Amino acid sequence: MMFWNSLNTAVQLEITSMDHTINVLPPYHTSGWNVLLLPMLHRGARVDFMRKFKPEKILIYIQEEPISLFLSLPTMLRMMVKSNAFKGFKAKKLNYFIVGGENLSNKLIDIWAEKGILLSQGYGLTEAGPSITSLHRHEALWKKGSIGKPNFYVDMKIVNHENEEVVENEAGELCIRGNIVTPGYWNNSPYTLQKIKNKWLHTGDIVRMDEDGFMYMLGRKNQIYISGGENIHPSEIENVLYQLEGIMEAAVVGVEDEKWGETGVAFVVLQNQKLQEKDINSHLRNHLASYKVPQKIIIMENLPKSGLGKINKYELKVAFKKMNNDKKNIL
Repeated sequence: MMFWNSLNTAVQLEITSMDHTINVLPPYHTSGWNVLLLPMLHRGARVDFMRKFKPEKILIYIQEEPISLFLSLPTMLRMMVKSNAFKGFKAKKLNYFIVGGENLSNKLIDIWAEKGILLSQGYGLTEAGPSITSLHRHEALWKKGSIGKPNFYVDMKIVNHENEEVVENEAGELCIRGNIVTPGYWNNSPYTLQKIKNKWLHTGDIVRMDEDGFMYMLGRKNQIYISGGENIHPSEIENVLYQLEGIMEAAVVGVEDEKWGETGVAFVVLQNQKLQEKDINSHLRNHLASYKVPQKIIIMENLPKSGLGKINKYELKVAFKKMNNDKKNIL
């Protein structure tokens, strides 16, 4: 898996021994180990390490050193934009970031493009490589929001609930096959048989493919919620939230609802404290069908993150349940 992932990544990103990166992601996670570190070493490129991600420090380092590639998460990109060092930031050699892990807003893509930095998005998962798809940097602005196309040594298909391949622009589960796929889950044969069928790994991720063959991530199968009989993809709502000036972070989860079965709750972190809940609600209603608009908008100081820096939606669901229980206990 690691060898074929390294080969895939080096081919897609055109890595050579002249490249130079700095790694700030934890090496206990596949992102910090397999996405860029091993492919770079495999090609004889240079890898520097920073013990902990600090936005201002990393911007200064990229400016002062001939960094040609940098792997980042959307959360990190937003933190760098907010840093005091961003205003005067100008990279010497770097002209694109590799980005994955979460949805990336068009607004964030444009902010970095103004600095001359393109955001090359991709998709991956621990069970397969992890590098599965890549959006070439030259297509970053043409296909904003896309996770690109499958890497060279990857077979893929998109299927519906009946395991039939879907048509163009129809949502379905991404399935992949190839030497990058794990032989199974450690000491868990039942789960292996559930996820890997006829050598196809069913990823649990819902995507669609456009008329040009570019894929778009709609969300995890287990994060999509059904409200009034309609499937709702949180990522679509999150992308609309990020379009609103003043929203720094956003996450949408589905929660139980007596009337609709499930309904959406949006958690946001504001950069502009003048922004109010009614402004956010109005923006959502102007850009979404009414049934997709979350029933509740909760403003928070920060959103819970995993050790890798990804927004933890499970913790948000737990927090919402606790908020509701606390209200019920007030007489």
